[in-house]
Amino acid sequence: MRRTDPPGFSHLFGQPVVWDEKTSSFEILAVSPGDYLIAANQFGADGQNPRAMRSIRVGTEDIRDIKLTLRDGPYLSGTVRMGDTPASGQVRVSVGFDGDRGLSIYANASGSFKQAMTEPGDYSVAVFPPFGWSLQAITQGGVDIRDRKIAIGGDDDPEPIEIVLVRGGGAIEVTVQNALAKGNTPLKPILLRRLSTENEWAQQGQPMVVNRGGAMSLRNVPSGEYLLFACPAAMEIEYLNPEVIEKYRSFGQAVSVRDGDTTRVTVLPIPLE
Repeated sequence: MRRTDPPGFSHLFGQPVVWDEKTSSFEILAVSPGDYLIAANQFGADGQNPRAMRSIRVGTEDIRDIKLTLRDGPYLSGTVRMGDTPASGQVRVSVGFDGDRGLSIYANASGSFKQAMTEPGDYSVAVFPPFGWSLQAITQGGVDIRDRKIAIGGDDDPEPIEIVLVRGGGAIEVTVQNALAKGNTPLKPILLRRLSTENEWAQQGQPMVVNRGGAMSLRNVPSGEYLLFACPAAMEIEYLNPEVIEKYRSFGQAVSVRDGDTTRVTVLPIPLE
């Protein structure tokens, strides 16, 4: 079950469940009043994942005779190319829902993948290229979706996505001022790239990050102009909101990245509010 009101209960959470295998019936106990998504799934072979979902509202009275019918899908499919060559197991595609990036997908020998999804929602896509490669584009239906999310749910599969990598990219060596003074609060980099069409910023996917105490290394970063922040790992920046960017501007460091080069910068971490 997943609480859908109020916002903040973003992940599935366990409830005491009484399961009768003979009759395929279940009883979930001690459920607080509220709105929920109830989900069932059965993991199978070859990526098959029959599942069922239903929204329910819980009050003070018992709810009986909820019927869930398992079906296969929906599937997220796509292709991964390294230049003109299909990528086969060399590239990890991470699909996340509500900040959870636990689902990793790898392309087969022909560079394609097909993965059943367990829950409807808006999913973000992050790509982790191998060393020496950087992300050029993630498109769906001819539209660049690097800064968008994929809607998955309903009876139809989403359109396939296409991922293209190119050789090259640079590195950013980051020194974080006063990092140790922040105690044990883990830090993460947020790398924003300047959009070519407008004076706005967009998050640059998931470059390979190596943390070393008060230093971080970002690898496989495509050439371009960026704004770099170091912030607490639990913090998210509304980078599409100009007012938020302006609020933290003093903590940002402008960075120019070129293929084959290593850029060294020093940043001051954003304090945890």
